[in-house]
Amino acid sequence: MNLARLLSAALLVLTGHHLTKAQQWLPLGPPDGYHPFSWDNSITPVILTSDGEPCVAFQDKSNGSKCTVIKWNGSTWTTVGIPGFTSNSVVGLSLALDASNNPLVAYRAGDNGFKVTTQRWNGSAWTVVGSALDISATSISGAAYPSLVVDGNGHPIVAYGDQGNGGKCTVMRWTGSAWAVLGSAGMSAGVANSVSLALDPLGNAVVAYGDAANGNRITVR
Repeated sequence: MNLARLLSAALLVLTGHHLTKAQQWLPLGPPDGYHPFSWDNSITPVILTSDGEPCVAFQDKSNGSKCTVIKWNGSTWTTVGIPGFTSNSVVGLSLALDASNNPLVAYRAGDNGFKVTTQRWNGSAWTVVGSALDISATSISGAAYPSLVVDGNGHPIVAYGDQGNGGKCTVMRWTGSAWAVLGSAGMSAGVANSVSLALDPLGNAVVAYGDAANGNRITVR
């Protein structure tokens, strides 16, 4: 009986050791990172391609705090286009992929009054999608960052706090030739903070935000 317990304990120790090792965090690529990035008022979105490989957008300190997008190809990090492809410094990055794993980014641009700009990689170059969209605050706080998804037609949809509507939440869809409002502009009760956007299986937009009219409690619509 004592021998059986001893063997069971030994097995647990060995199994636990194996599981612990299997759950270690390991760096992809050089452990010292890819590029130094500007962390002030910045987030670093990551998304997985259909092959399960990560794609990352970040504020690249080596390139004037402009946006750089990198992909992991299974053995090394590769830059999508050129490093620092935006016209000026950026904050509030949001990243999405289309059905062909081409990345799109939405961000607040320093040379455009920190309005929301959306760009997409077309396979050979980064291109701006339509015109810039008004953002809810003159500051560059995280509360006013945009959120980006891509619909089944490959068109970007952006949710953000709308300056033209008292900082309330507006969701815009790119039709292929222009930005169009989904529903009504400024549809939240109050100023929308920390907006997050997703699509349901039918392609309908679902948005969550902290509503200032309700004590910044989370509202989902």
